[in-house]
Amino acid sequence: MHQPSLATPKHCRSTPSNTELIQDKRPRCSTRKRKLYKTLNDYVQAEPLLLNALDIRQKKTSPAKLRNCARPRNDLGELYTATGAYDKAAPRLQTALETRKRLLNADHEKIAQTLQALANLNKQTGKAADAENLFRQAVSIYGKTVGGEHPDYANALEGLALFYSARSQYDLAEPLLARILEIREKVFGPDHHDVGVSLDALGLIKFHQRHYPEAAALYLRALVIWGGSMARKTHGFRLTLAFWRTVTRA
Repeated sequence: MHQPSLATPKHCRSTPSNTELIQDKRPRCSTRKRKLYKTLNDYVQAEPLLLNALDIRQKKTSPAKLRNCARPRNDLGELYTATGAYDKAAPRLQTALETRKRLLNADHEKIAQTLQALANLNKQTGKAADAENLFRQAVSIYGKTVGGEHPDYANALEGLALFYSARSQYDLAEPLLARILEIREKVFGPDHHDVGVSLDALGLIKFHQRHYPEAAALYLRALVIWGGSMARKTHGFRLTLAFWRTVTRA
């Protein structure tokens, strides 16, 4: 079978062992978090800016301003979760959720954002049942507010799918990831970066299920999408390239 040519970066000529691949825990962020951290460059710069924003907003007492306090708390909670500072993340996310529930409609998207953030925190701290419930709540809210064909719904569904994948519940993760791929292809087109992300996630499921030809095809599609962009310089691209090499040799 003819396969598109993929130039190999010099620093990516060694392929990880199967054990290293199986233990791969590539971090995946929501679009909103990626934009936050990309804008602020790194966590060190993000924390003082978010703390300052929270301090300014806390000095305001109107309901609208109190609602605005929830955003920096939410973003701080996500940042602390990402850096492993779980004891700092929990109270900020819980306060953000309480504030938003008090001031917003029960099915508001901002409540879903905080539910997702709390779900990720519970996932990282080993509270699987709580995490699953929170992920499901977030998916339900997005389904009601933006509908089941919207990218935000797909992002929420991705959180639940990756939760199942991390727990090796591939039978639950696979149909969700397939649905996410379908939404993203329909909304963004077949060559969008986020379509590549979905293909990569499905490829990992197929890899763990030992469906190597299917995994190889999915990885190859992702690599072709990413190959013409700056993405080929990233760690994620190199990992996917290494996975593709492994499954094509299996």
